[in-house]
Amino acid sequence: MEAPVVGIITFLLIMFAIGNIAVVTHNHINKVKANIDMTTEYDYLDDSNIEILGINCSYNNLNESQMRVKNSGRHKLNYNELEIYLDTRIPRNSSNLTIAMNASTDLVDPNLWNPEEEILVNINRSFSNNTNYKYTVINQYGFKVEANCLTVVK
Repeated sequence: MEAPVVGIITFLLIMFAIGNIAVVTHNHINKVKANIDMTTEYDYLDDSNIEILGINCSYNNLNESQMRVKNSGRHKLNYNELEIYLDTRIPRNSSNLTIAMNASTDLVDPNLWNPEEEILVNINRSFSNNTNYKYTVINQYGFKVEANCLTVVK
């Protein structure tokens, strides 16, 4: 009678040990996976740079501004996911905002914002003469660039 009891206890101890190993292994895999996901996100942030190349601040009339923005990172970006600010946020669906590829730089994949390509951001609104405006562009990974522009009427 002792042999079956010892066998059951041995079996239960082995099952308990296997269960603990499975739980510890599962937790370790999840931690490693979370670290890889965070690293990938930070790598994309580091490699998804953008820069403002120029802003048209001289106007024949005071109601339109054009900004050139370059993808200076190493990844394709989605210009439809940009956040644009001209002192305050301009909603993406605003009729006062248009974003398009700069045709002279759109050489790799038509209408995809590849590295080294530029977009043109047109903003229609009332501008005051001799006023400094702050332009901000944020890409889908949170990379942010800013530039100031003093308006001058020609």
